[in-house]
Amino acid sequence: MRAQNHFNTFLILFLLNFTLTVSAQNKSFCIGANHCGLNIGNPVNSIGLKLNLFDKNIQSLSGVNLALSCSTDNTKGFSIGVFAVNSINYYGLAVGGFFAGSESTFNGIGIAGLSVIADTMNGVFFSIYGNTKWNHTLIKELNGIAVGFMAGINCETINGLAIGALNYSMHQKGVTIGIANYTENLNGMQFGLWNVAANKKRFKRMPFINFNFKK
Repeated sequence: MRAQNHFNTFLILFLLNFTLTVSAQNKSFCIGANHCGLNIGNPVNSIGLKLNLFDKNIQSLSGVNLALSCSTDNTKGFSIGVFAVNSINYYGLAVGGFFAGSESTFNGIGIAGLSVIADTMNGVFFSIYGNTKWNHTLIKELNGIAVGFMAGINCETINGLAIGALNYSMHQKGVTIGIANYTENLNGMQFGLWNVAANKKRFKRMPFINFNFKK
């Protein structure tokens, strides 16, 4: 009897904390409490696992996001977007079929079929096309490793390693590897068929390897 009573008490407490929440405002429902659990649709805030087709008006997500297109204001966790993953601020791992990126800061790991971009990129980023914005504006800063085979990276400041066919920066502190590498200010090494470091007094243009360690 005591075991049965304990079980009944546990079941009541479980049901009180495990509820179904439906939100008409953002067309979503949650199996859990206070949007903690399994969220389907577009909850304003999501903690746990979220499933959707196309994200819209999601302010924050902590956990796992699976969608055709993942789009949130702030993400902490893991996102897989069949087409793309986008967030104003991203912390974690993002995998996008075509694109993955952030409008502001990306901290973590980004993988995409075409391009991974953000204003500030901190971590490791891999794409087939390149880490470059389509409107030709520069990524502000890379701190870490960026691999973009076809287009390389277009960045104001590189702190780390960039690998790609064409790598351009205003300031480079680290290593670039590609077919052609260009920087206005080099403090590191360039490996490629043609390398340009505009701040050097001599040997600004060099085949195969160029380096400078003077500020």
